[in-house]
Formats: sequence, structure tokens, C-alpha cells
Amino acid sequence: MLLTARLLAISLICASFDIGGTSPKFSDSKSLSRKNGIQEEKLIQKDSLIIIGNLFTVNNINCFWKLTERFYNNEDIGESTMELVNSTNKKAILKVKDIYGNDNYTDANINSKNAKNFRDANFDGNLDYVVLNEFGSGQGGDFYEVYLFDKKTRTFIANNEFAGGNIQLDSIQKTVKTYWKAGIGWNQEVLHQFSNNGKLKFTETYITEIIEEDSVRTTYKKEINNKVVSLKVTTTAKE
Repeated sequence: MLLTARLLAISLICASFDIGGTSPKFSDSKSLSRKNGIQEEKLIQKDSLIIIGNLFTVNNINCFWKLTERFYNNEDIGESTMELVNSTNKKAILKVKDIYGNDNYTDANINSKNAKNFRDANFDGNLDYVVLNEFGSGQGGDFYEVYLFDKKTRTFIANNEFAGGNIQLDSIQKTVKTYWKAGIGWNQEVLHQFSNNGKLKFTETYITEIIEEDSVRTTYKKEINNKVVSLKVTTTAKE
């Protein structure tokens, strides 16, 4: 199973590296409950692992990655939390959970694996964090989470509006595109158009869906400042 493979990989890593100066911690003191239909299963935390990355700088902030893995008595259940910590005040400026699939992180590679995720997603001159959610991806496409850098709080804040499937950032046209599908009968494309100073100008959404065996409905919507300024729905014969 996926988590079994991760545990085996982590065991091998622990044997080869000094992971963040820590070793897996075994504890039965923490527990949680999970409702599954009628039955309620009590989960007891069995072990945890903390990985600390090296210092680096992003948006003029000195920081480091901290990954916490927690595993429970049921081998199919676990939690992962990745935090980007400000090295000056030791406060997390970014936190993401349960997105990593079977990717194995160590203190030796945690920085390099995350380096490609820092991109300017709204074209304001600051690096944001755009990361593939492996658990959220599927047949509909690769799903990406987006965390925009806030200059006032100097933190990264989740932005659900720009998150989406198969994200494409165009720094020349200043656009963010996402695409998602549900089977062969429904697909959605979203385009966000930005100005040169990083302000969102408008958002266009295109949805195509098969509504009958011989009919296709196409919906176009344009929004400015979260207000719909144009809406067009057409139905055509399926080719």
C-alpha cells in the first residue's frame, strides 16, 4: 500500500541520514476518532517524523522547510504537514497539508524539491507558491494549489480562485489558465487576466457539457471584481 511504501522508504532514509537532527518518535499518547458510516474508529498515533531543510531566502525572508509526518495504527491513515518557517521569529509563513503522495522528502532534498514551486502566479514581482496536489489529482487532471505572497503580512495565503487543474502561467501575456474535466461529458477552462502591476483585470470561464446524446451546451462567463458582466449560454448539435 502507498503508506506502507512511504514508511519503508522513510525507514531507509532514517538509516542513511540525520533527518533534521531527529529520529522517528513513537508515541501512543495522541489519538483521534474517525467516523466511517455507522462505525467510529479510534486512531492512535504510533510514530512521527520531522524533517528540517537548510536555510534559504525567498522574497527577502530567511526561512527553512519543516515537514512533519504522523502515522496511525491503521496503515492506510497518515498525515503530512509542510511548513515554511521564518528563521527570525520561528513562525510559519506557509502551511500545506496532505499533498505529497508517495514522494519521499529528506533533509537533503526538501529544498530542491520545493524550489520549482516558487513562481510569480499573479505577476506582481513576488514569488508565490504553486504546488501539485498529488492526492487531489486524478483522471480530471493534475490539480495545483496556489498560495499568494502577501506583502503586508509577509506570509503565503491560499487562493482558491487561482487554484485548478493543469495550471499554466504566462508571464508575457500575464494570464493564468486552468483546465479540468469530468469524464468525456464535461470540461472547464478558466482564464485570469492580470495587468502589469499584478492586479486581476477579469476572469473568463468556459464550460462545455454534453446534456443529451446529441446536444452540447457551452457556457461563457466573464467576471470583473467578482461580478458577472457577461454570460452567454448556447446549445448546439453534437458533432
